[in-house]
Amino acid sequence: MQVPKRKRMIIWLLWFLLIPASFSLVYAAFPPQVTGREIDVIAFLILMSIVSCIPIMINKIPVIASQGVSLAVFLIFGLVTELVLTQIATMVMLINLKVRGESIYRYPLNSLMFFFISLGSAVTFYLFGGNHQPDFETIGGFLPITAYEAAAFILNQIFLSCILFFVFEDRKIFGISDFIWDAVTSAAVAFPIGLALYMLYEELGIVSILLAGIPYICLTAVLKLYNSTGKMNRALQKTSDIGRQITGILNVDKVLDIFLQKISDLIPIDYAFVYEFQANELVLICSLESEDSKNDSSLTLKPYNGVSSRVYKSGRSLILNSRSQSNKLETSYVPTAVESILSVPIMRKNKPCGVITLASNQEKAFEKYHLTLVDILSSHLFVAIENARLHEETKKNSEICALTKVYNYRYFEELLHKEYDRIALREIQNLSLILLDLDHFKSVNDTYGHQSGNDILYQMARRLQEIIGSNGTVARYGGEEFVILLPEYVKSEAYVLAESIRENIEMKPFDLHSDLNDIRTKLEVYITASIGVASAPQDSEDPLSLVRHADRAMYTGAKKAGRNRVAEYVK
Repeated sequence: MQVPKRKRMIIWLLWFLLIPASFSLVYAAFPPQVTGREIDVIAFLILMSIVSCIPIMINKIPVIASQGVSLAVFLIFGLVTELVLTQIATMVMLINLKVRGESIYRYPLNSLMFFFISLGSAVTFYLFGGNHQPDFETIGGFLPITAYEAAAFILNQIFLSCILFFVFEDRKIFGISDFIWDAVTSAAVAFPIGLALYMLYEELGIVSILLAGIPYICLTAVLKLYNSTGKMNRALQKTSDIGRQITGILNVDKVLDIFLQKISDLIPIDYAFVYEFQANELVLICSLESEDSKNDSSLTLKPYNGVSSRVYKSGRSLILNSRSQSNKLETSYVPTAVESILSVPIMRKNKPCGVITLASNQEKAFEKYHLTLVDILSSHLFVAIENARLHEETKKNSEICALTKVYNYRYFEELLHKEYDRIALREIQNLSLILLDLDHFKSVNDTYGHQSGNDILYQMARRLQEIIGSNGTVARYGGEEFVILLPEYVKSEAYVLAESIRENIEMKPFDLHSDLNDIRTKLEVYITASIGVASAPQDSEDPLSLVRHADRAMYTGAKKAGRNRVAEYVK
């Protein structure tokens, strides 16, 4: 998680202003009680450090279950000793997590957090009349200790939420599941074991650390494993839902957009790349950047050619947990802020056909189960893309005239209704239609053969597409008739365009081969066309009327007037 430099400096400043002065005041008010028990203190420190190295990740923040040991240390040795041991254990945890580089601000941040949690818990303990020789024979003896643990839990929740909100600007404050896990580690684990550890120490001395500490370490490890398993099961359920959702979409671009959106919600990433193997190279078909990365001008985003190529060639997934690991690979074009990379091959019939590469600006952002999630999603993604492409190809074939390779009447009719809807919504103001019919086309078929007639139709379609370009849509209306739809063309503009089309047809011959002679010879044939023009909304109020009026203009104004001319509809 990226934190601006200004905030990192504020954290360091707060630490220097608050911690030394506060610790001095606490030391003067509550002097340590460790004389002659230094070895015992070291043993407790070792236990706290071991437990701190088994953090439970909640909302991307490590939560340690060493509060139980802290409680015992507080009751036995006093507040100052507990503060010192907690601070050291916290530093051990961060060192174990390999926090370094720009993330080093987490040392003073966690130091501040745990210092004031310890201080607040101790103040609560004393306010409830607690002392360091509690009487467990009465319920009242448990009250200060219970208040101490409750204060620690509440302060922990408050500090974590504030850090998420103000430091990381994460508006998703702790959810119910996160709250429950923290409550379980505090109430069901830390509190009873802390009391047990204190009581055993009072009876048996340092041996109690082995008797209570080892089970505590094992229980913390089990809780961490159980928490990870729960997260994985929830993630697998979400993965299944994502798979069902994208395989039901029949548009490739939409499939890729939803995939990127869902995977960024499922896994903590700042970048995502999906490659497909095409023409002997990996082609980037979609990518994603986080908003923070887009706003960072120092990040020149480029494909992860090195990492992705390696994964594609090997057919094996890869996780890199720090930038030092990625630097060992060939050039990977990794942005400067990236720390963790996860890359998974997309498999088809046991062979890679693409790669999904994810990256995060946070160290150790990816866990092993993330590989499983992305591997499952890659299979769903491949199937979804194949289904969408097949649907799009089938749809395209159903809309294209097999002979001329321009749109057919079915597509044209749908498009015409859509354009009329745009007029109704005032998205466009005008719509013109040109209807074109080749003159004496039957004689061409009779003279040169039907294949030659087909060649002329194909060449005619190419000419019309070249002339119209992106200004409109060309479709075969039927037989030797073509129709052109021109959004935002008024009738006069459409008429001028139709006249230029007529002149092009008249002046430029069509190349064909005669199929009716013994020797197939290449010929140049000149033909003409009659064209009708109508426009909406002035000439018609519905789509079918526009076609009829253009047809009427073509037959009455062009055909009957001698052919090879353009006529516009007149009411």
